[in-house]
Amino acid sequence: MKTIIFRDELEAESVQKLIDAIEQPHVEEKEHEIRILFSCPGGFSDMALAVIDCINGLPEKFKVELVVTYQANSAAFDIFVKTKCKKRLYTDANSIVHLYSRLAETRDIIHDKDSYDKFLLDRVNDLNEEYLGWLEGLEIFTQKELKRISKGKDVYVERERLQKIIDNQNRK
Repeated sequence: MKTIIFRDELEAESVQKLIDAIEQPHVEEKEHEIRILFSCPGGFSDMALAVIDCINGLPEKFKVELVVTYQANSAAFDIFVKTKCKKRLYTDANSIVHLYSRLAETRDIIHDKDSYDKFLLDRVNDLNEEYLGWLEGLEIFTQKELKRISKGKDVYVERERLQKIIDNQNRK
């Protein structure tokens, strides 16, 4: 089994290193089991999508286990939920969930109704609605928490609720 430790923010350089480490056995055809010890304070949402795409795009013979060792915050929460692999939590595992900062900040930059900023705001509103609907579908958040998230606030998710996500995924 190959073990990869990822304890960094989701930005281009760190994500590229993670993807290279994940894909290396694919090229070498030697190891078919990969364990990722994962603790991430968050980062860029597009970098999270790259990690999700990489893990979910591996051939079936590659068995990936994602182990949250401490935190899976912000965009890293999406990696935790959206990757199609075995998942496990260390005792201290937790998460912070909120709207992506980039999306939330866009609301504050609109000056010209005919600008690209206005286009972005309209798209952000759509994405926020989709994201909130997705979060609600996880069935771990109260309506009060979803309302907090919709207002750009953080919601803290303890290990027990993260485990409920794993249990729900394992039932499907």
